[in-house]
Amino acid sequence: MTKVHLFASILLILFCPFLLLAGEFPEYPCYKLTEEPRLDGKMEENVWSSIPSATGFLIFPRGDYVISKQTEFKAGWTDQALYFAIRADETEPEKMMANASDGDVHICSEDSIEIFLHPQQLDYFFQFMVNTIGHKWNGIHSVGFGVLPTPPVWNWETKTYVGKDFWSLKLKIPFSISGIPEGEETWRVGIARNILTGPAVERYTTWTPVKGGFGDFKRFGLFVFKSKTLSPGEAREMEKRLNWPKKRIEETAGLYPQFKKTVEESSGLKSQEEKVLLLKRDWESIEEIAREKTPSREKISAGFQKTAAILERTIELKTMKEMSDLLGE
Repeated sequence: MTKVHLFASILLILFCPFLLLAGEFPEYPCYKLTEEPRLDGKMEENVWSSIPSATGFLIFPRGDYVISKQTEFKAGWTDQALYFAIRADETEPEKMMANASDGDVHICSEDSIEIFLHPQQLDYFFQFMVNTIGHKWNGIHSVGFGVLPTPPVWNWETKTYVGKDFWSLKLKIPFSISGIPEGEETWRVGIARNILTGPAVERYTTWTPVKGGFGDFKRFGLFVFKSKTLSPGEAREMEKRLNWPKKRIEETAGLYPQFKKTVEESSGLKSQEEKVLLLKRDWESIEEIAREKTPSREKISAGFQKTAAILERTIELKTMKEMSDLLGE
């Protein structure tokens, strides 16, 4: 290892903690509903038009962007309850598996949705599961001790609907279960999906980049409760920022100008020409995807994968260039 590589490695270790982007985990603004939604399993109801939709589910545990069967959700609240409306892409609904009844934990082994709620004032969090025929299970997890004894099914409500190329559901979770959010309170929330119809790589998908399982509460996303209501136009505008992997690509692309000169000037480093060329191409690819208003899922997947390491690669190159200049190599 040359002196340049040694110094670069040391400085990279020192700077690594600062390479994380602000959007490490997704955040969802949970706005107040103008009225109580119907529990019919569908998302067409007018009351949901003023609630922004979020998407961008990832494959667990790899963290790749879901291409074949994405999931989107909306969430809103009233003074009495928290509501979810979730739509799951499904090209073969006739192959979905759902046999478990209410209170059966094996719902997680069927085509189903799982929701985790961790109100900020509690040292435990809630889990809710629903399969495609609307049967449900609920549980409690202690932050320090894992799953607690399973309680009976609480008084939350859900309804599902199966369409031609999707299935959807609505949930109503009374605040008598979870507690009422105060002001712009922030809760940690996880949303996950079990898919038995394939492709195999998308067997488990999640809204957040969890690592140790769907209940990895430290890596849940954030729900920020908003007391105001939105107009449909404001909700559509908000949606542009709620595809978290796409937002991560845009944030990363916004950092390139401060590194571009270094990348271009580093092509003269010994044995680094190929690395510099690949790095430059990756930055340009990320910029291109960030500029597109509606890039394909394939492009988002490719760009999101690049964001994971491109800052580290760039800082390493920048450090090597500075050390090379300093040492006259």
